[in-house]
Amino acid sequence: MSNLDALVLNFFGEDARLRHIGVAVRSIDEAAPGALKQLDPLQNVRVAFIELNGVPCELVEPVDERSPVNGYLEHRKMNLYHLCFEVPDLERAVKQARQQGFHALGKPKPAVAFEGRRIAWVFSPTLGLFELLERELPPQTA
Repeated sequence: MSNLDALVLNFFGEDARLRHIGVAVRSIDEAAPGALKQLDPLQNVRVAFIELNGVPCELVEPVDERSPVNGYLEHRKMNLYHLCFEVPDLERAVKQARQQGFHALGKPKPAVAFEGRRIAWVFSPTLGLFELLERELPPQTA
């Protein structure tokens, strides 16, 4: 199948761009020794960003038994956790996702790993979990 034959779906808006692939791991230190870890108490996870053959990946490790990723690791055989899309308007992207059959998993909140930019989680029973990250606004010109 060539790219010309591919069906184009814009669940989160035409301006949404793939930011990274999220991979659930029990231990970042075991998965990628030396990776710089960040604690995100709002998400109850530790994360580290790595590049895997040119593909940006976020390793997501549970902090404790209440961490949302911990339950995922216990019940899944795959470690692919989510796809993250950067979007120019977070509320609009969540609204569009809902119109496409996704369910919002809570309200948008800031993420330590992205300098406080807000993220929102949406879930599709068919396609799985997606993270939407608000894009940084361009600098204001005087």
